[in-house]
Amino acid sequence: MKRWLKITLWIVSGILLLVFIALNIVGYQKGKEMVTFPMEMREPLTQTPADFGMPYEEVTVTTEDGLTLAGWYVPSENGAAIIAMHGYQDDREDPLSEASYLHRNGYGILIGSLRTHDVNPGELITFGHDEMADFEAWYQFLLAREDVNPNRIGIFGKSMGGALSIKYASLNPQIKAVIADSAFARMEDTVDKAIVAILGEKFRFMVPFIVFWSERIAGFQAAEVNTTEWIVDLCGRPVLLFQGGKDESIPINSGDRLYAAACEPKSLWTVPQGEHTICDMPELETQCERRIVSFFDEYVLTDE
Repeated sequence: MKRWLKITLWIVSGILLLVFIALNIVGYQKGKEMVTFPMEMREPLTQTPADFGMPYEEVTVTTEDGLTLAGWYVPSENGAAIIAMHGYQDDREDPLSEASYLHRNGYGILIGSLRTHDVNPGELITFGHDEMADFEAWYQFLLAREDVNPNRIGIFGKSMGGALSIKYASLNPQIKAVIADSAFARMEDTVDKAIVAILGEKFRFMVPFIVFWSERIAGFQAAEVNTTEWIVDLCGRPVLLFQGGKDESIPINSGDRLYAAACEPKSLWTVPQGEHTICDMPELETQCERRIVSFFDEYVLTDE
């Protein structure tokens, strides 16, 4: 009896070990997919600001760690400029529509891009750990422009670009105002939603394995990717948040949580039928333009 008990225990232990190994293999693969974006997976650019009626310059910046990033600059007519940043695994084309709204109203727009996106070098997506150097390089570009008043710079970001725009503004008190369309509140919640959406509820148990390996591969702590903490440090500077009630990429309470954490002046525009990055929805174009332009007119077109 004891012999069979030992054999059974060995078999059960072996099975559990194999399951644990399999979970880590899958977790590693999914974690790696989450924090990498190889050049061969990136879509080629098919549009430029010219397709939206904007004159522009092809520009590049070099980060403090030596990466050269590509962007477009639309000159300013009113002395103000907005950094426009794309979302996760996207590129400069992402904010072209919003940039055109701003151009029609006299703003300069620096349509930047992040490492490991677009045509840029980079091995890993670190959700703000390394990308702050990218934002800083784009900000320094604007400071060197004669058509830009350094006291009139704001940021508009979409999805991950919105969350990281909030983080960068929290670190740079010279940023006058921020608009974030569909920014996530916490990375861990967003991964949880993504896994359930892609694999189904029964695979939610995989989330800790995926997060664990993404942290090890990219060298950051997921718990530190927390926009609800970053937004607190914007206190005294205005932030406008957009959130769709049908968002399938981030938890639909993300906007509410960020709004609750933010200080005044703050605004939240929730669209019950809105999808992820609501300003991509053609039926909301007029409202998006009005809200974006009026917000920056109020808070960026001033030297106070």
